[in-house]
Amino acid sequence: MTNKEIKTALTTAGTEFTVRGGDMEFQINRYSDYLESDNAASGLSVGPAKGICLNGMNMAKIGTKRVSFYTYNLFGGKSTQVIKLADITITKVGEETETETTK
Repeated sequence: MTNKEIKTALTTAGTEFTVRGGDMEFQINRYSDYLESDNAASGLSVGPAKGICLNGMNMAKIGTKRVSFYTYNLFGGKSTQVIKLADITITKVGEETETETTK
């Protein structure tokens, strides 16, 4: 997949992916219908594709070459992670419809 195709898939709820160097599969979830016009990543989070998502991260920004995620710990400390789109392998593209994001 091209970076543009990966970027489009990562902004669709239900998409599952792996990151180079790891064997864990992740899933994109939509937690908010509020979308910022200049940030395609708003309202999206990522967590394990299997099991309960207690350790997920919010998507902060998705660019042409990288995607960044963030979360806060119990003490208010912010943790961020940046991943190159080239290091992402899409295993399943989500099937989110327009009505799901505009309810």
